[in-house]
Amino acid sequence: MMDKNLNRKTDGLLNSYNLILAEIKNLEIEIEELRLEYNGYKSINYNEKTSKTFKINNVVEEEYIRKETLIDKLMKEKENKERLINKVDNALSTLDDKERSIVKLRCIDNKPWKEVGELLGLDYDYAGRIKRTAIKKISDLIWIKEKYSK
Repeated sequence: MMDKNLNRKTDGLLNSYNLILAEIKNLEIEIEELRLEYNGYKSINYNEKTSKTFKINNVVEEEYIRKETLIDKLMKEKENKERLINKVDNALSTLDDKERSIVKLRCIDNKPWKEVGELLGLDYDYAGRIKRTAIKKISDLIWIKEKYSK
């Protein structure tokens, strides 16, 4: 049962491959935007009013901390997505050319079975069997933690 779930999970991941790449790019853009906003920050003025605890309430400092926390979260999300893409790329590299072409055309490029078969000169039923075999091969590589936590 677990293998079928991993195979479905792998299929879904491959179908989301291009979306994940776009998310990585957008995270990079967002991080860069946040970093560029620092240009307006100036030094802290210690002549500001303080509370009884002598805490300096500085809007700039608080904004800087908020942005740094957000950048850290975005960086972690980007790194997680990059690791996932690297796992997929590594797993795909273990397939033979025919398997990799079928998986790429059908899952990543979302081509219909008929077109996949025509492009590769294969019966699309046969191409479907090759794809299922390929997904089984790479599922354990992509979801290695799940494999060992059984």
